[in-house]
Amino acid sequence: DSKKASANAEFQSSQISSAMVDWQRQMQNDDAIINTLQQQQIILAKVALNGSNTILGNVVQAGAFAAAFH
Repeated sequence: DSKKASANAEFQSSQISSAMVDWQRQMQNDDAIINTLQQQQIILAKVALNGSNTILGNVVQAGAFAAAFH
């Protein structure tokens, strides 16, 4: 029985370690995605704040200001 319990404990420990590595990898991937989205947001905000003399530029600028004040 002690051999089975020991083998079971080792198996469970291995499973937990594997799950933790997978979770850490997913968190790193999520952090990279968040960073990319934040960089895109910065770029879009700069474009919106600099303005554009097109209808789309004016709509984007108005939307950015509206979002900033809500």
